[in-house]
Amino acid sequence: MRTLIGASAISRFAGAMMGALLCAIGPAWAGGGGSDGGVSQVFVQQVCDFIGAKSCPQLPTLTQIILGISDYQNTPPDFVRGPLGNFAGICSVSENGSGLPLCTENNAVTTVNRLAPSSVALTDLPNLTPLAFQAISGQAVTPVALGSPGANSFLYPVLTGPNGQHTLNVVFDYTPWTSGSLVKGQAVGSFKFPLVILNSDNTENPVAATLNLTAICTSTIQLQQQTASCLAGTVTGITAKPLSAAQLGIQFGLQLAPSPNSSTPHAIFTLQLPVIVTLATDPVYFGADNSGTPSFTNQFSGQRTAFSKDDLGFTTTFMGQPLMGRPIGVSPYPAPLCPATGCPSTTPPLPIFYGFCATIAGTPAAATFASIGTEGTVYASSPVGQQPQCP
Repeated sequence: MRTLIGASAISRFAGAMMGALLCAIGPAWAGGGGSDGGVSQVFVQQVCDFIGAKSCPQLPTLTQIILGISDYQNTPPDFVRGPLGNFAGICSVSENGSGLPLCTENNAVTTVNRLAPSSVALTDLPNLTPLAFQAISGQAVTPVALGSPGANSFLYPVLTGPNGQHTLNVVFDYTPWTSGSLVKGQAVGSFKFPLVILNSDNTENPVAATLNLTAICTSTIQLQQQTASCLAGTVTGITAKPLSAAQLGIQFGLQLAPSPNSSTPHAIFTLQLPVIVTLATDPVYFGADNSGTPSFTNQFSGQRTAFSKDDLGFTTTFMGQPLMGRPIGVSPYPAPLCPATGCPSTTPPLPIFYGFCATIAGTPAAATFASIGTEGTVYASSPVGQQPQCP
């Protein structure tokens, strides 16, 4: 078992490791939307080698690589970017008086939220940090710095729940929707996110799921009250036929209420997604090195892992489908989501898709990559400038 190191050693190691490859990477590191992972993948491999990971995820974009390093180091994405300040400097996503410059077109907007003991409620939002977007009907959604005048759509990702029963909570705070009513048949929202199906041999099959919410009655959205009874959730992308959200253990809700982002009551969507993290598939999350023996301590940061029991997602029980009896859930990694093998090495590169996207009331409202650190912190980041696509 490797010797644990402290915070100062982390900073020195990360700075030395990244500085050694500065010339190989160049200014492109500061951004991170395109299919230019290439040499930068070496950084992920270095961290994987240091903590004794059996295998290392191959991530196609710089933003995902930064998130992957954040997961394994237990360090925020802006810290990972920090040692490369020769090119872009450390950046902040909010004007919070920290003295750091705002993220620019050469960087990315980022959020960090720590593990929470229970599901996220409205009263928790002031203590969480969202990603901010500018959503304009008929246009692609644009990530912006938190506090920007055009910010009107906000995404909060948080891992919640006890060890072995974690759930990924995702809150979409959409301020343009102030209407208090639903009309039967109305397309309310579409949410895209990556899932994995756990096989009996502990391998995983990645799938890109789409949850479509539709009003099944005409109703008033209640202030401060979850409204799921008037919504139907249908999931595509898993099997040939659509499935209900309940068949996959996915919970959702909608309420009309004020939030830290707007005092005017507006639409706030909540999703609760099952999570799959297993010792066999994700040994790093249990502090296991090449021997396979879990220490439940991150070998890089020295922090205790949030995982000492397998998170087995949601086990499907419905009849007549090939998924019956197989667990399904969100993986902790910043999903690559390439449409075919070889991405991004093909010429020209195949499209790369964000992991999490949202369209609300017909308007693109959010687009980001998200991942879970070994201590349960959720990191999310969206590149500004060159961008992947929503599925």
